[in-house]
Amino acid sequence: MVRKKNRYLLAEVLFESGKQAPSNLNEPEFYKEIRDALQIGFGDYGLGLVKKSLNVRYFMEDTCMLLVRIRRGAESMLSNVFLTVKSVCGVPVTIVTKHISGSIRCAQKYWIKYSRRKLGSTLRSITDPEEKTALRQKLDEINKTDFSDLLIIKQPIPSPRLAIKQTLALVKLKIKVVAFSKRLVKWLPPVTYNQHMFIAKLIVCIDVFLFVI
Repeated sequence: MVRKKNRYLLAEVLFESGKQAPSNLNEPEFYKEIRDALQIGFGDYGLGLVKKSLNVRYFMEDTCMLLVRIRRGAESMLSNVFLTVKSVCGVPVTIVTKHISGSIRCAQKYWIKYSRRKLGSTLRSITDPEEKTALRQKLDEINKTDFSDLLIIKQPIPSPRLAIKQTLALVKLKIKVVAFSKRLVKWLPPVTYNQHMFIAKLIVCIDVFLFVI
C-alpha cells in the first residue's frame, strides 16, 4: 500500500497592532476562509484539485501558529492563497508562510526553533533591566525543556461503544468459525495429511470471508 504524500504548511497568523488572537477563531473558520480564497483565486478546478487533501490541522491561540495540510505539488498554490486571506470570522489577519515540510513532526520542530529565535531577538530589543532578566530566565528554561513529548499529536480515542461492538463482532466470528470447523470434521471421512492441509486452508479462507462480511 502506497502512503499518500502530503505537505504541511506552517504559517504565522498576525493581527493588527500586535493584538492577541480572539477566542472565537478556530480550525473550521480558517478552513472556510482558505477554501473560499482558493475558489476565488483558482476557480472550481483549483478547489476541486486540493479540496480532498485540504485540512486545517490545528490553530494555537497562544503562539498564533497555523498548520495546514495539502497534497504534494499544491503547496505553492496554498502559500499564495494565504496572502489573499485578509480576515477570518470578521477579524483582520495576515497569514505568513514560515515553513513547508513533509510531516507534522518536522513542522513542529521548526516552530520550536523559530520561537526560540524570536524570543532571542525580543530579548535584545528590551531596555528595562528587570524585564530583560526575567525574559532571559524564561528563555533559559525553554532552552532546557525537552519538547519531544509534545511533537506527536494525539489521535482521537475511539468511543467505548465502538470498541465493545468490535469486540463482540470478533467473538461472534470466532464462534462461527469453530462451530463450522467441528461440523466439517464430523462430515468428512478419515483423510490423509494432504487432505488435512486442504481442510485447514479452507477453514482459513472461510475465516477471512466471515471477517470481511
